[in-house]
Amino acid sequence: MFDSVSSRKVTPALAATTPFDAALPAKPACFADVLSAVEAATDVSPKVRDNMRSAVNKIANLVSTQGLSGPVVIADIDKMLAHQTAAMLGMKTANALAGMKSNFRRALRLAGFDVMPGRHVTPLTPAWQRLMASFSGDRMAIKLSRFAHVASEHGWEPQDIGPGHLHQFRVLLSSTNIGSKTDRVLRDMAATWSFGVKSLPGWPKADLGRPPGRERFYIRPWSDFPASFREDVEAFITRKGASFNDDLEKIEAEEDEFLHEDQERRHREPLRERTKRNYRDGFRRIASILVKLGRPTATICGLADLVALSDVTKVLRFMRDRTQKQDGGHISYLAFLLYFAARDHVKLPWKQVDDLERLWSRVRGEHGKMSPRSFKRLLQFDDPDRNARMANLPNMLAAAARERKVVDTQTIRLMRTAVFTAIGLDTGMRNGNIVRLTLDRHVTLHQSKKKWFGEICVPGSEVKNGRDIVSKIQPETAALICEWIDKYRPAVLAKKGVTSNYLFPNEAGSHLSVTVATESMKDLGAKIGGLDITPHVMRSYLGKIILDESPDAYPHVQELLGHRNLETTLKSYAPVRDVQVRQRSQKLLADLRAERR
Repeated sequence: MFDSVSSRKVTPALAATTPFDAALPAKPACFADVLSAVEAATDVSPKVRDNMRSAVNKIANLVSTQGLSGPVVIADIDKMLAHQTAAMLGMKTANALAGMKSNFRRALRLAGFDVMPGRHVTPLTPAWQRLMASFSGDRMAIKLSRFAHVASEHGWEPQDIGPGHLHQFRVLLSSTNIGSKTDRVLRDMAATWSFGVKSLPGWPKADLGRPPGRERFYIRPWSDFPASFREDVEAFITRKGASFNDDLEKIEAEEDEFLHEDQERRHREPLRERTKRNYRDGFRRIASILVKLGRPTATICGLADLVALSDVTKVLRFMRDRTQKQDGGHISYLAFLLYFAARDHVKLPWKQVDDLERLWSRVRGEHGKMSPRSFKRLLQFDDPDRNARMANLPNMLAAAARERKVVDTQTIRLMRTAVFTAIGLDTGMRNGNIVRLTLDRHVTLHQSKKKWFGEICVPGSEVKNGRDIVSKIQPETAALICEWIDKYRPAVLAKKGVTSNYLFPNEAGSHLSVTVATESMKDLGAKIGGLDITPHVMRSYLGKIILDESPDAYPHVQELLGHRNLETTLKSYAPVRDVQVRQRSQKLLADLRAERR
């Protein structure tokens, strides 16, 4: 029905320089076409046909609002499946998810799509067999295996491999791969090849460079820039009267540590240490973006070299393309920093400052309200089953850790996330405060009648809103903390033999980073609980369950989440309030209709 991609061979001579333009179907196919091909197939058993039919319907409903009428776009399907786990799809095992993917691949092939198999059957050429055999263990070989099989299929021998082949491999992955993270496959392959070049005798010496496509780690160290740049940043954040701009109500984001928590109104208060660190990171990010876009590092000597309108526009456009968002989040934050620096430090002419303020106003979004992404994640808890799973997630994670019977890296990660989540649910604390909890200053545990109890106290000087956090924790949480301290926490420090007072230490003795804590919660929450969550969403969840129980309890939510004023709480939960109002009116209608029957 459709042209095949894999039938096109690329000669080694052309591969190094010519992009691989994967053939696409002559006309976009829809899921109904794939289902028709499944029904028309004559060489499959009734059971296999049922499995393929089920897989097509399931994925059509997941990836397209049009269902079976929606177009089949391999890249979109791959992206969707890469973020789904068996638990999130209501499946009991990972094997069930793997089976669904396999049946869907088979259905696509029946419809004429070229789809990269989950497991390659094309044998390696002798040259690739010899190269793969040079690894001392299986782990490195696995990372190169997919590329080696693709290369064998297309006639690319090891001695011919160059940067062009890495590009071709990326195109093949993006147009034919389903269910694997393309970026990760590319990074693993490139890193393994680089290891072979540096460490293994007889390995081809071609330098493949970075994987093509989006570079994830573009932020440069301070040492790459002139010393005057860092000095000017420090002069800005430590100057007398430095504070947040009074216009800034709230900036919300969920990706990076310095943007994890909302920024509420400040009234000419000195900058806290965390805020200073956020500013430093923000300006270093801005400078790094300009360098990535072509500016020599030597030309960035101070904040005045960042605030030209043309440069600010480039930075914001880069973040827009990177995050696929038009406003809010990182875009709003960086626009604010540049406007603030131009007005109060560089002291640009008022006309130029006015242009930057207008630009910031355009990208601020509807500040003070819950982001659409957070709201979408919060809606999952309208499902009673997911709601219960969120409340029970610490116990689910702890049970998974205990089942492993061995204290290894994965077990530690499971139990650490269980304790982190339990503390967050009990206290509503921000993740930045949770990762910095210490055993000698913040956490108190005591036992009574074989039951553990505890309190967590954090002084206001360490809290963003300046107010003390004093919270009892549930006995189950206290018992989890004790289990973590006795059995799992020592294994974290044992590798390097360091000591630490942090409840969640890293191997060097410092505290767990917010980024690691967030990624662990996102990953394990999906795998174990079938939930799409972050620490930020966990705080929003606490507010939601309070308001579901008592719709007028906004002051309670304000107190729990540490919002400086009630207006912030009202704005944040406005989308939740809209949903609740409609649900309430629908229930009243249903009750009235029931009375008439």
